[in-house]
Amino acid sequence: MNVKKLFYIYVDSTFDGRPFYVGKGVTERVNCFKQRNRLHGNISKKHGLKRIIVFETMCEQWALDREIELIALFRTHYGLPGHWGANLTNGGDGLSGHLQSEETRQKRALSLRGNVNGRGNKGTIRSREHCQKLSIAKSKKRKPLSEEHKLNLRKALLGKERSIEHCQNLSKPRRCSKCNELGHKRTTCPKP
Repeated sequence: MNVKKLFYIYVDSTFDGRPFYVGKGVTERVNCFKQRNRLHGNISKKHGLKRIIVFETMCEQWALDREIELIALFRTHYGLPGHWGANLTNGGDGLSGHLQSEETRQKRALSLRGNVNGRGNKGTIRSREHCQKLSIAKSKKRKPLSEEHKLNLRKALLGKERSIEHCQNLSKPRRCSKCNELGHKRTTCPKP
């Protein structure tokens, strides 16, 4: 059974109604409110985000054409003078239906293997020299504070009003982040 996709064209605007992004996508993309790019994230954090679906269709090319028209109409293309928005292109492009080659899929699988959180190089093997350098860097203590620095910290904290609740929280025994027991810190934890 061949199920046709429904394509949506949506407009993201600020809380005061100013459009700043036009997008095209299927249901999952429209319902995902993650930032589309850094500019989109900055505008939505500062001015708010309200999403309005303006068209829905089963024809992807028609949706792409409407996206181009709306980006031009609302002037949401970032790179052009007099335009204010977060669209980095004029629209009509994208990778809808793109299938990666088997070689690319294998390369990506290999690079992500062991990378549980999706960031960094977890799972890569470090050399012995690299591990020694990391160990030395971790063992180094912070430089002692100068007398001038200590005086500045004292001035900043002196006379600062603290609530009773804050003072009570300061005097509470802390839990160890390693074993979750009261009375000692992670650095002095008796458990290995």
